[in-house]
Amino acid sequence: MTAIATIPTIQIPDKFTGVWYSQKPYQIWYGGRGSAKSWTKAIQLLMKSRNKYNRTVFARDTQKNVRNSQYQLFKDIVNRFSFLRNEFTFLDSTMKIVNNRTGNFLVGGSFEQPDTLRSVADPTDFWAEEPITRKAEIKRQDFFDIVSSLRNSY
Repeated sequence: MTAIATIPTIQIPDKFTGVWYSQKPYQIWYGGRGSAKSWTKAIQLLMKSRNKYNRTVFARDTQKNVRNSQYQLFKDIVNRFSFLRNEFTFLDSTMKIVNNRTGNFLVGGSFEQPDTLRSVADPTDFWAEEPITRKAEIKRQDFFDIVSSLRNSY
């Protein structure tokens, strides 16, 4: 594990340090269940919301899966690290996470209702968790509809 200089109390696995600051429009993170992919991505997105303009959309196949995995993971991370606890407000009904200092936000949605994902104005980041599983996969057109709305120039 390597500590990132700007967040000394949080360590991320060495294998993710190369993609931590990447500006590439697409990243595919892979590894086993214990590889810390989701944990590292969630921390990265929370940290991005602390800086310049940032609006993140995070999604999975169903609303239930988003709420039980990604949204809960964001809550767990904020509760785990004391320097983050008062920085974020969690709006459970909409799965929206607002950075109290910057006004930036992260909001959850699902591919069972893709229009809700496209309704976020000027999103900067999109995190699709488990886009392909044994039971289902995100439809190609839905994915491209979402990423075509990203504004990565911020």
